[in-house]
Amino acid sequence: MNNLKARLRHGVMGVLNITLFTLMTSTAATATDELFGGLTSPHEIDLLSHPEIKQDIQTWRTDAGTQVLFVHSPGLPMFDLVLKIDAGSVRDGDTPGLSALTVSMLNEGTNDYNTDEIAELFEQHGAKFATRYEADYVSVSLRSLSAAEHRIPLVELFAEVVGKPTLGATQLQRLKGEMLNQLNDDNNWMPFFLKSESYAQLFRGHPYAQPSGGTPEGIAAVTREALHRFHSQTYTSQNMVISLIGDLTVEEAKAIAETVSQALPEGPAQPPIASTSEAEPEVLHFERPNAQTDVMLAFPSITLDDPDYVAMEIASILLGNHPNSRLTNELRQKRGLTYGVVATFMPFKAGGSLQIKWDVEPRYNEASQALVSEMLETFLRNGPTQEELDLARQLFRSEALNAISVNALAVREISAIGFNGRPLDYIQRQQEDALALTPEAVRLAVNRTLDLKKSVFISVGPEVPQEPLPELLLITQADE
Repeated sequence: MNNLKARLRHGVMGVLNITLFTLMTSTAATATDELFGGLTSPHEIDLLSHPEIKQDIQTWRTDAGTQVLFVHSPGLPMFDLVLKIDAGSVRDGDTPGLSALTVSMLNEGTNDYNTDEIAELFEQHGAKFATRYEADYVSVSLRSLSAAEHRIPLVELFAEVVGKPTLGATQLQRLKGEMLNQLNDDNNWMPFFLKSESYAQLFRGHPYAQPSGGTPEGIAAVTREALHRFHSQTYTSQNMVISLIGDLTVEEAKAIAETVSQALPEGPAQPPIASTSEAEPEVLHFERPNAQTDVMLAFPSITLDDPDYVAMEIASILLGNHPNSRLTNELRQKRGLTYGVVATFMPFKAGGSLQIKWDVEPRYNEASQALVSEMLETFLRNGPTQEELDLARQLFRSEALNAISVNALAVREISAIGFNGRPLDYIQRQQEDALALTPEAVRLAVNRTLDLKKSVFISVGPEVPQEPLPELLLITQADE
């Protein structure tokens, strides 16, 4: 047994899985006391007048050139570590699924550990290892107790898993089968199907058009050699950002970052992603014998770096992200057409989209599409009211406060700041930008961003004769 194995196995019988869970659930609110000016809950406060969100992010580069972002948060005796790597599905090339398979294979074995041993050692120390794949990036995370007897051996294991996986043939075949089954299940889930089809239309000819989890053909074509090549080219010390938050000293955080960074292959950052091309308008219907018809209206939109980013976040809230939003009020409250409407702004590094999703009785499919289009035209023409904007800004601030209220969430925000090259006070700047918005500023931003002539309508449901909209159920004072 090597030294790392000995340290990992020493004393673990006294560490129960419930330890970490108890710490998280009983004292999670205290984690933000020092870092965020004593705020422990975003509820029942004046979100517009509350003091600014404080952050104290320290940053440096490891000897191997990896950028590190660190926040000292001593409320819990634990830490969160996230690697955000420029190895998302946009780097798949002609084998969609390469990125997802690579990150999913990391904990399937190293030179010193097999799959079961890795899982057992993380579990025995009460630690949580997780991976995630998206279009622009993949992430690998570790949540652990911060005491040295747990922290040091677990970080060494984590570094070995990320930097030196075996990517074995047997494990690859098993994961291929699991991912193909998952992809089949996903395609039968309406939100996934609608999003995938909208991306296929909006980003035609660009890697964003492919699902981040790959395609059946791409997954089947991935070889072990391709995995090793992809890992050596993208999992490099200069192609990722390391983010840490928790009960660590600066010296301990630097030691963690150096351990991880030194275990990675050497190599440069990946080149920038090509911009998306112009989208073409589409109206597509997929026949399925469902009780309801699921509908999505999608538009090409802006990137993460666009100056109108915050205004578009606010606009999506205004349109369909709360019970009193404009579309929800019209389609559900007044007309009883749907259970709910969701508007989602999805910006990427090289493109973006605004998606509006609802379900409706099949006979009102076309009429509801016309209604939503008309309401968007009105919104672009007139903009929001001051009352609508005030509520949307409150909800926007509430989301930000929720995102930093627990370390496991806050570390994601920190890693996004580093990965996207944003200033360290980015969350605070977002809030300032939101407070500075006027109804006219939102109207102008939405008009700069959305082109209604490039809309993509996708619906899934039965083919039935179409009918006009039913009579209004609710007449409001404003309508009179």
